[in-house]
Amino acid sequence: MGERLAAEVCDRLDVLSLAGQKRPLAALSFVGHSLGTLITRAALASPRATFFLGRAHDMNRIGISQ
Repeated sequence: MGERLAAEVCDRLDVLSLAGQKRPLAALSFVGHSLGTLITRAALASPRATFFLGRAHDMNRIGISQ
């Protein structure tokens, strides 16, 4: 599931770049609750995350131990 999230983020960033955004995306923030936090962590550890990891700014965890 983390790989699918990473692919979705990459696809969305591609759409934004193809749309000719005047201001490039500066930062990405992720918010996860419970299982969503685990999925987000897996996405950030995925090989596809190298495409957007430099823009990852913050990850908030709700309802799961650090």
